[in-house]
Amino acid sequence: MEARQRGFTLLELMVVVLILGMLVAIVVPNVRRHIEKARISTAKTDMATMGNAVQVFEMENKKLPISLEALTEPDPMLGEALLAYIPSDPWDQPYEYRRLSRRKYEILCSGPDGESGTQDDLRHPIVLRE
Repeated sequence: MEARQRGFTLLELMVVVLILGMLVAIVVPNVRRHIEKARISTAKTDMATMGNAVQVFEMENKKLPISLEALTEPDPMLGEALLAYIPSDPWDQPYEYRRLSRRKYEILCSGPDGESGTQDDLRHPIVLRE
């Protein structure tokens, strides 16, 4: 009597691989889109946090900081810095801080493409009291 081998046929394995391939084709683009949305949300939150620190700095010092790094220096009166550190954006690029006038500034993020001045750039404009 011959022992019958147990296992999957080639056709059954091919069907399973085909189904897995279809699932990956559906899921991966959705996951990537949500990851990119999360990165944009993170950048906006970072810029808002830095913007709040700039406003506190302005209220305490009656002037805007020269750079974002000034927000990490300990305050002489409180002994603490407004921010522990300046993060990089989610695409590992530095945020850009610009003083536009005595009371106006903006914080920029170059966005997913990593290039400033393109359509995907993110801005955090703030206009303080004149």
